[in-house]
Amino acid sequence: MLLKPEPIFEAVESLARENTRVILLSPAGRMFNQAIAAELAQAPELLLVSGHYEGFDDRVREHLADDELSIGDYVLTNGALPVMVIVDAVTRLLPGVLGDDESAQEESFSHGLLEYPQYTRPAEFRGMKVPEVLLSGNHGEIARWRASRPGCEPKKDDRIYYEEAERWSNGVLGFRTSTPLLQYSNTPFQKFMNQALLDKIESEQFRKKAVDFGVGDSVRVHTKLSRAIKNESRFLPA
Repeated sequence: MLLKPEPIFEAVESLARENTRVILLSPAGRMFNQAIAAELAQAPELLLVSGHYEGFDDRVREHLADDELSIGDYVLTNGALPVMVIVDAVTRLLPGVLGDDESAQEESFSHGLLEYPQYTRPAEFRGMKVPEVLLSGNHGEIARWRASRPGCEPKKDDRIYYEEAERWSNGVLGFRTSTPLLQYSNTPFQKFMNQALLDKIESEQFRKKAVDFGVGDSVRVHTKLSRAIKNESRFLPA
């Protein structure tokens, strides 16, 4: 049994506005994924049309829907469940929904990759141990381990970034690159590498023992700025 076009056209036309994007849930539609969820989260207004029984009169697809989506190649009783899946995936990407907008950027599939394995205390439970590298404090090795997990391999641009960051951190390259570091700061892997570089700078340049000074003392602060083209040394009186 098919759904007739008249009630569907009338329902959509009574609800849709000029900027409404009408999406039909259909087995023939694009396979829904995280990238499409992010795409839909940018739309000003969505109207999802779900089916039942054998589906719709094809004129609904041809003349009413702006897009078609499917959540997978399997059969459900009706289209309400796919709609709920899409609504949940899209809504949580809207500003303010999760509390911290960066939370959604750190999750699996946000950049086409799975999130790396994560562990809590204790370091050993019933003979099952947390990988030693995660307890080492070596940020470069931890980043390498995370990126090497199945499904977490960095994309080509990430590999180029990692190799350059590694050369710089090893002192082989004085970070003379034509591409600014922050241009590569949009994925969890890249953010972690940025932090690893900062930690290395701190470990090399900060004193192990704090200088003893008090109120009214004069302090001289020396800084070294690493840029894409050259290094600069500055003296900042305090």
